[in-house]
Amino acid sequence: MTAKAAKRRGGAEAESPKKVAVATAPEREAHHATLREAQCTDCAVGLLRQYVSASLRRQGKADPGNRRFHLKGDEALEFSRTTPLALQLVGLRRERGVAPGFEDLLLVLYDPALLVDAERPLLDAEGLREENLEDAQAYVDAVLEDRVHVPPRDWPFPGVDVSCPKCKHWRVAMFPLSTETGHSPEEAARGTKSLHLSAIAPGLYNAHFRIAPHEEGAESSPAPRRSDDAPPEKKNQSNRVALHEEDAASPVLRLSEDAIPVRRRHLIAELLKSAQAAHDQETDEVIRVGFLEKDTATRKSQAGPALNDADVSVTEPQSRTDAARVAEHRKRQAVSVFEAFKARLEAQERCLRLEDANGTETQDFTAQGNVLSHLEVVEDETAPMKSGLRCVFKTPPSSPPRTLRLTAESVLVTLGTTSGAGFHPPGVGGPGGEARQVFRSPEDFKTFLRMAVLSKRALCPARQSTCTGSRGCPTRIQDLEPCDFGACGFRFDYVLAETTRANMEALVSRLGGPDWDALFASS
Repeated sequence: MTAKAAKRRGGAEAESPKKVAVATAPEREAHHATLREAQCTDCAVGLLRQYVSASLRRQGKADPGNRRFHLKGDEALEFSRTTPLALQLVGLRRERGVAPGFEDLLLVLYDPALLVDAERPLLDAEGLREENLEDAQAYVDAVLEDRVHVPPRDWPFPGVDVSCPKCKHWRVAMFPLSTETGHSPEEAARGTKSLHLSAIAPGLYNAHFRIAPHEEGAESSPAPRRSDDAPPEKKNQSNRVALHEEDAASPVLRLSEDAIPVRRRHLIAELLKSAQAAHDQETDEVIRVGFLEKDTATRKSQAGPALNDADVSVTEPQSRTDAARVAEHRKRQAVSVFEAFKARLEAQERCLRLEDANGTETQDFTAQGNVLSHLEVVEDETAPMKSGLRCVFKTPPSSPPRTLRLTAESVLVTLGTTSGAGFHPPGVGGPGGEARQVFRSPEDFKTFLRMAVLSKRALCPARQSTCTGSRGCPTRIQDLEPCDFGACGFRFDYVLAETTRANMEALVSRLGGPDWDALFASS
């Protein structure tokens, strides 16, 4: 994508340098007209630009530490058309709320390449890198011949056409997905929720994603069988080949940078459940036996070998009837859950606000006079686990302390970073991953991935014959090539924004095709 910030119409001219995104394609000159200064609300692309710009300006105020990903006061996002098949990936997420399902959108904007023959799609060289044309055409043909994963009827250019005098012509493909890890119909059916729901924070992430195997790196994957006396370089090569064969079944788009901002929603109701579970984990009998063993070991260490069994037994009735010690032990177990949660937030995240379960803001920690000082674990004999967690606000020295207890209705929203973001098919991800863009259907993900692969085949400026070499395994397994294991520098841009449900419905309606209810009927 080539998306960049431009001054809104009527704004001051040339007062600050414009924020220009890195072009995905090697060519830096616009293939057609850009959207500079366009203020269009007549077409889907104009609406999208309006919604995304507003979101990135709001995020710039909420997260001033990551300004390079946001828009400043009077800037607006600009979608610039460069080269055919250069993809502009735009994620659109509903503002606020914690609801299961796939009610977010991924829109892929691009300029279709010309075709020599529409009956048998043959790519025209105009606007494309001639050195890549043969590989790109071979990939188009391979997808058309696939009888297992049959491509959509409009392959190689899926989507709908959007044209207007201001925004020019675009092809737009739309896919339902979830941009917040933990939102899945499976979890809703089980009646379970994640304690931490994570999502990439709204932002403009240029050249941050690349095609890659789902699981990368020999360090995190089991090594294949091999001779222990093989040379180290042979061992590493054998391991890499095995990873290629195993992981090629689920290629993804994954983050290529070290870390990007992530917004997390911490469901306090789930935190309280975890603390209660720790409080109730052991029976009184098990706890008392533990006290007895500890007391016995302590007395023996103090008295030495002269202590006999009779001396030990006298401590048993006392340990077994010490209800106060049992209650204190249970409380410490619950407190340890709250302390671990507090330590994680203080080390890695910044608290933004409190919401209720519906996403309505109840506390804004960025507002003047409402800044959060820290979280505090407190004792509470009225609570089932005899402890809890509260917010402590910054107050002038002469003012009394101001606190707010976190309850089961609270959702604590924070900002941190993640290095595990990516675009994934449903059912693929594994434990520990976060901020994943998970597609509703495997067919949608397959279509999206094929669009990304075709874009890379057609536009990669470093493409050469070794990109398609076998490297000890079959060529192009499930859309992957040897260079997809880290050697290729081709990157995709991604813009993520938040807007209202009404705006999302308006955008879907303006694009035509299925209405909102039909689009998400299977969610």
